[in-house]
Amino acid sequence: MNRIILIILLAVNLLAAVIYLVFQISRGQKRKGLVIFLFLLFAPVVGGLFLLCAEGMNLLLFRRRDDRLNEAELSFSKNKIRVITDADIEKEADHVPVEEALLVSDKFSKRQVFLELLKKDDFENSLDTIKGAVENDDMEISHYAATFVTDAVNRYKKKELQMRVLCTESSASSDRIAYIRYLCEILGYHIFSIPEQRSYLSRLDEQMEALREENPFALDGEMLSDLISFWEEQGNSSKAEEWMHSARLLSEDDLEAAKLCLQYYYRHGQQREFFELLETVKQSSLELDNEALEWVRYYNN
Repeated sequence: MNRIILIILLAVNLLAAVIYLVFQISRGQKRKGLVIFLFLLFAPVVGGLFLLCAEGMNLLLFRRRDDRLNEAELSFSKNKIRVITDADIEKEADHVPVEEALLVSDKFSKRQVFLELLKKDDFENSLDTIKGAVENDDMEISHYAATFVTDAVNRYKKKELQMRVLCTESSASSDRIAYIRYLCEILGYHIFSIPEQRSYLSRLDEQMEALREENPFALDGEMLSDLISFWEEQGNSSKAEEWMHSARLLSEDDLEAAKLCLQYYYRHGQQREFFELLETVKQSSLELDNEALEWVRYYNN
C-alpha cells in the first residue's frame, strides 16, 4: 500500500514538473523552467511543497497587485536628472530661481533680481514661471515678463520659419529631423496662443508623416513621445493612437519608444499588450535605464 502511494506521489510530482517546464518554455523562460524541473525531479514532493510555499510568500508579501499596473510607484516621467559637473558648479552657485526672486519683499530689489534672471542663457527652464509673472501684482515685473515672453515668441517664430524654409528647399533627412526636433522643443514650452499651438502641431504632424514615408526607422521614441503627448493635450485620441503604431514598430530597438508604448498601454488599461511588450523588452538586447529596469523587476514573474 505504501509503495502504491509513493508511486502515485512520484507520478504526480513528475507530471507537475513537466507541466511547469512546458509553461515556462511557452513564456520564453526556458532556463528557469529547466532548473525548476530538475529541482522537482531530485527533490520530489518536498521540492514542490517548498516552491509552493515560496510562491505563496512572494504573492503575499511582494506582489501586492499581480494583475494591476501601478504607475504611482513606477513612473515613465520624461524629466531627466541633471548632473552638474565641476565646470557648472561656479555658475550654478550664483543662480537664483525665478520663484525666489519674486518673493523678495523690496520692490526695487525684486525688479533688479528679476531683470538679471531674464538675462540668463538658460531662461527656457523658467519659462512657466516667467509666464506666470505676467500676472504679478507689481506692474513693472508684469511688464518685464510680458515683454520677455513676447520677444521669446518672436524669436521662436523667426527661427521656425527659417528652418521650415530650409526643410522645404532641402531633400536631406537631417534637415527635416532638425526641424521636427525644434518644433517639439518650442511646442513643449506652451508659450504660443491656442491657434498657434495647433498650427505648429499640424506642421509637426506633417513633417513626421513625411519622414515616416521616407524612412520609418528615422523616427525615434522621443519624437513620437512628444507628438503623441501634444495630440493628447488637444484631445485628439485618434491621432495619438495612429502614431502609437509607429512607436510599437520601433519598440524592440528603441528604448524610448518601448517606454512610450508601455505608458500608453497602462493609461488605457491594455494589460495584455502591456505585459506582452514588457516580456519582449526583457528578452531584447536593449540597454535598459533605471526606470525601465524598475518596471521589469516589479512585474517579473
